[in-house]
Amino acid sequence: MQVGFTHLGSATSLPFPDKHFDAVVIDPPYHDNVPYADLSDFFYVWLRRTVGDLYPEAFQWTLVPKDEEAVVNPARFGGGKKGEQIAQAHYQRLMQKSFEEIHRVLKPEGMAVVMFTHRSTEAWERLIQSLLDAGLYPTASFPVHTEMEASTHQRGKGAIQSTILMACRRRPENAPVGWYAQVRAELERVIPEHLAEFWKAGIRGADFFISAIGPAVGVFGRYRKVMRPDGREVAVGDLLDEARSIVTAFVMEQLGLTRLDGPTWFYVLYRWAYGGEELSFDEANKLAKSVGAELDALAERHRLVVRKKDTVQLPAFAERLRSEAVRRALQQAIENGRLTALPEIDRLHLLLDFWRRGEKEALPTLLRQAGVLAEDHPLWRTAQALLEIEGGRNGGGVGEEARALAQLLGSKRSLLREAETQGAATRQLRLL
Repeated sequence: MQVGFTHLGSATSLPFPDKHFDAVVIDPPYHDNVPYADLSDFFYVWLRRTVGDLYPEAFQWTLVPKDEEAVVNPARFGGGKKGEQIAQAHYQRLMQKSFEEIHRVLKPEGMAVVMFTHRSTEAWERLIQSLLDAGLYPTASFPVHTEMEASTHQRGKGAIQSTILMACRRRPENAPVGWYAQVRAELERVIPEHLAEFWKAGIRGADFFISAIGPAVGVFGRYRKVMRPDGREVAVGDLLDEARSIVTAFVMEQLGLTRLDGPTWFYVLYRWAYGGEELSFDEANKLAKSVGAELDALAERHRLVVRKKDTVQLPAFAERLRSEAVRRALQQAIENGRLTALPEIDRLHLLLDFWRRGEKEALPTLLRQAGVLAEDHPLWRTAQALLEIEGGRNGGGVGEEARALAQLLGSKRSLLREAETQGAATRQLRLL
């Protein structure tokens, strides 16, 4: 029987011959999620005192060495924007060197299994770029539920609960160049096939977005590089944006919402993926672009999101309509007879606000002015989809919105009957 052994060293310099292993399994550092070395210091100092003489090679330092740790920690490089840039480059350099070593020691037919999880697309871009630059690409991938939803480091952060396992192979040395249109067509064919499996498996929210990354990389990773017709190389980030758009379209189809304006689409998708949690500006911007919207316009023109430094939050209807600017804009739309021109989410929030304030007699008039006079109007489908999304989220503004949605939908038929019998009769509607 072969006896195993352990080796303490750096993944960037493995003491093994070329093409030596049938398989390599790696759980790499999760970008900026965990300061591993700093956390290890607490245990290291006590272990050094108790068993340091038994394992001198493992305890030769006063504290855990940190200079060559593959994590994104801007504080080690002076902080600020410059420190962030250096930390990102530091992480990608070490990750690529590690993957290059894996590529070197892996047999031609061998397999490398990489597990990774992170909500940030940027973190995935760094990892994937390192993987591809090292000559590896995933031939299969699947999400595995690994995180406790009630854990203190997950709760309240909109964190994901799944880890993506990617089974990677060495890319052939004669791998062809791919052309953008061809690769995009492959993505549109391959990704939905996998998404259907993940949907059946019950994967939802932010986890569903990252579940598409493996199949996407499996498509464009087969090529040495992907080029545009004008000779420019397509970046990994651009291809991941394509994958995100495909996921967005798939989710909306599953929710029965195939036709929505940009702001409403963004609102529903944000709630579906992240609930009421804050999101980094970069991630929120990518989410907006996937539905053909601009985050700046959503914040400034529609006042649908609130930006706080580098984070973005989507307020529920009650909090949103406490804004004087929002109420003024909606009141002007009412007075000018332009409710039908508003995004669907604005009209729905108006209905919810009138319901919450007990203005039930005014609701039929509001429905008429908003052009919502049939049971199969798209607004009701959006309201039902939001209720199903938000119904499982207790407490806070999102929970309050879910309760208001349930009550409004329960009175839909009676409100529509009143709107129909009301005829041309109108009443003054006031928000202010």
